[in-house]
Amino acid sequence: MKEHKRNRTYTWFVEPIGAEGNIVLARELSEENAIECNCSDNQRHLVWRCDWAFVRRVLKSRRSFGITVNVWVQEGHGAIRPFVTDRPPKKLKAERQDLRLF
Repeated sequence: MKEHKRNRTYTWFVEPIGAEGNIVLARELSEENAIECNCSDNQRHLVWRCDWAFVRRVLKSRRSFGITVNVWVQEGHGAIRPFVTDRPPKKLKAERQDLRLF
């Protein structure tokens, strides 16, 4: 599924870690969305193609479902790369910038 933001096209993928995650994703997504592909880390991954709304829902509810997932994103026709989901809060980022010496 594709999302358009600032004239960029994004395709989102979710990779389950473990059998439980695969079962949950198989219940929610069509089997035709399961693909095996090479990603930017030069390894093959079994991922599920989905839209951004589904990625957000999975990230918000992964603890209640008891699953672990990796999120991958492809911008345009570029490489499929990891999407960083555990970023520090903006306040912490600002504090880190204040500590820079140069």
